[in-house]
Amino acid sequence: MKTTAFQFFTFVFLVLGLYSCKKDIPDAKKKVIVDIISQNTALPGEVTIFFQVYDKKNQTPIPNLTAEDFSIYEQGPNDNGYQLISNFEAGAIIVPDNQSFVFSTMLVLDLSASVIDVNLNELIASSESFINNFMPDQPSTSRTMGIWWFDGEQNLHQLQDFTTSKNALLQAINSITSSISSDPSTNLYGAIEQSVEIAEQNAQVYSNQQILNSSAVVIFTDGTDQAAWVSENEAFDAINSTSADIKFLTIGLGDEIDKNILKDIGTFGSFFTDDPSGLDLAFTSIAQRIWDEANSYYLFKYCSPKRNGTSIKLKLEINGEANGKKHKGSAETTFDATGFTGC
Repeated sequence: MKTTAFQFFTFVFLVLGLYSCKKDIPDAKKKVIVDIISQNTALPGEVTIFFQVYDKKNQTPIPNLTAEDFSIYEQGPNDNGYQLISNFEAGAIIVPDNQSFVFSTMLVLDLSASVIDVNLNELIASSESFINNFMPDQPSTSRTMGIWWFDGEQNLHQLQDFTTSKNALLQAINSITSSISSDPSTNLYGAIEQSVEIAEQNAQVYSNQQILNSSAVVIFTDGTDQAAWVSENEAFDAINSTSADIKFLTIGLGDEIDKNILKDIGTFGSFFTDDPSGLDLAFTSIAQRIWDEANSYYLFKYCSPKRNGTSIKLKLEINGEANGKKHKGSAETTFDATGFTGC
């Protein structure tokens, strides 16, 4: 799961043929979804596309695609069909990841009495593994994580705000003691509602800075909501009303959890174990899922050869292999080339 570079996502730059293709390309049988999240143009002729790739059938993210897996085509006013953009005309530009995209993770832990009295050591060890597997050794502004916890009290407790520091997160986890909570009940639904609010506020901070971002909320519990500060409907309304860029995952321990509820909360994935010794695998599996999500976002910039046209068609096509599977799909959009003069 963890690579040496441990990049947040693969930068896609164009290394295409030495000449433009002068014929229409065939329609690809789509096996993956290419979701264009944002696009931008800038004079003198730069086109920027930011997108995510995921499997059409089961909606799982597809990481680790390389430049060779992508082709870019344009169709302007004088083109009979899509034309392959040549490397001579389009010159690749690599974009620094720490200026382009941020992925944030919220780890939300149930520290009610049943966890503290019986499974605290296993939870701390599993949380350490989660942090070690997901966060890079050297701080990177492209990846942040924060830790919160809940018991029976009305408010969610902050253990560590969003940070780029793996050491700060590990220190926070190891600061948890059996005396951290004084309320033995479980405010699961309240924790969900407040986690949504925190994740949305964090996303808005980056959006205000025009930084692309996405996030995951991982919720661990060994029981059901007992405190009743927030209703089940209110918790699910919060999840359903939030941005699709915020993914929810759940980890459930023991025989007192409601698996159906946790599956409904964990819209992006759920993992259950009856034995505390299985927590490490649960947290590792969830970390893998989030790692794949974070690395399924791709960004490229290129210099368009077009010099005029208010509605230039652009087609992004994938026909490659990653993680032992072949992937095929495409997406289409348009851009305005008015005033383009070259890069």
